[in-house]
Amino acid sequence: MSGVSEIAPASAPASAHGTKTQAGPLLLIDGHNVLYTIRAYLNGVSVFLSTDGMLRDAGAAHGKHPPPDRLAELSGVLAAACAALHSRCRPTVLLDQQLSSVQALAAALRSAFAAHQLELEVRITREVDQELLAATPPVVTASSDSVLLDRGTASVFDLARYALEVAYDARFPDLVDELKDPT
Repeated sequence: MSGVSEIAPASAPASAHGTKTQAGPLLLIDGHNVLYTIRAYLNGVSVFLSTDGMLRDAGAAHGKHPPPDRLAELSGVLAAACAALHSRCRPTVLLDQQLSSVQALAAALRSAFAAHQLELEVRITREVDQELLAATPPVVTASSDSVLLDRGTASVFDLARYALEVAYDARFPDLVDELKDPT
């Protein structure tokens, strides 16, 4: 697992539209995966550092969409994290086309990033996993999907963990510590 140090500092000049043009490597974000982990934390579902060091949740929210009134909140947490990284990466959120609330989520993300004066590309696609698996350095991916982590070649950044630490100073139980023999 890679950390914030994988996203090296770079300058971020303002664009003609007044938004901050982000520099650094492309950060491909598995939008639903990252947002579902943030949602789980906000809903009080157990979240923990897995044995591979990535933040995971016990929410089993696969395919369950956040209610529309939560989209702005979730998008705001993600945008705030990217704002904290604004000079170190260029975020692109990949969203699964087949999920019914995808257009509303894309709009909420664009609005949240605009509120932080950050540029954001949102790509709605049927090929999220394939795009993340095809990414190669210097691209950095953000997902805790174990298949993507095991098979991908790009560096990985735990954006859900970072977002929750930035927004809420969150700390998480570590399964490795929990599984250690006390003797």
